[in-house]
Amino acid sequence: MRMTGGEAVVRSLEAHGVDTVFGIPGTHNLGIYDALREMGGIRHILARHEQGAAFMADGYARASGEVGVCLSTTGPAALNTLASLGTAYSDSSPVLCIASLIPAEGIGLGKGYLHECEDQLGSFAPVTKWRARADTVASIPGVMREAFAQMQSGRPRPVAVEVPCDTLDESGDVTIPAPADVDRVAPDPEQVERAAQLLLGARRPVIWAGGGVIGSGAGAELQALAERLHAPIFTTVLGKGAVADDHPLAAGATILHPHARAFLAESDVMLAVGTRFTEEESDRWGLRLPESLIHVEIDPEEI
Repeated sequence: MRMTGGEAVVRSLEAHGVDTVFGIPGTHNLGIYDALREMGGIRHILARHEQGAAFMADGYARASGEVGVCLSTTGPAALNTLASLGTAYSDSSPVLCIASLIPAEGIGLGKGYLHECEDQLGSFAPVTKWRARADTVASIPGVMREAFAQMQSGRPRPVAVEVPCDTLDESGDVTIPAPADVDRVAPDPEQVERAAQLLLGARRPVIWAGGGVIGSGAGAELQALAERLHAPIFTTVLGKGAVADDHPLAAGATILHPHARAFLAESDVMLAVGTRFTEEESDRWGLRLPESLIHVEIDPEEI
């Protein structure tokens, strides 16, 4: 199908079920905004600053459980999203930042194009798990497909896609592929069995739930396990809401309270799910944990 680069971006978003985006139009990304206006299937929420647009996308992702999308124009505007993406990166939130770029012929030449930024894509490296440029209209759907696959596989984190402004305005023959199949990470059955036996034999088990429980939609399963074990559920700040606050076993984000510390001192097994034991949550890693720890985490580098 013949379409512009901007239309390829919007159709790729639609193919992945996106119905809301946040952003600011600018000289270089009007190709995307023209497509948004003409197609009409995606709601656009205007921000006053690119940092705000990216924070809005992050908040949307956390509240909805879907991918958050922010749109930015070139150079300084794209750099304005970095603080927000850094927060999303730290908190494992799936945010897609789509930024325009100077004309393709001028990339890397330092000739003084409007909003020119040296290595714009590289500036996203510290705050994204994956980033790429689509240099042609035909390549846009494939890059977008991979961006969604990266966000939705393994540990969710932000990704960035940039497209030269002239590519957004050009037309080409495009095929919009179906979204990639993303398999959920499966645990090692033997490790699951060992963990189950440890919990069943526990005298005083305790559960610590982080944001990963919410991100994976595992709150009901965790609550059922806690009820079977008669184990209290503490949460991190990001894990609040994993179980209802009025549930009899919900202990809230209070694990650093003196009474909670006293309870931990008498517990023999902890099940920690979807948490990384960060500085603030663990009292600068000085929180005394039970002798036996079962750590369930999607990112093996965190274990």
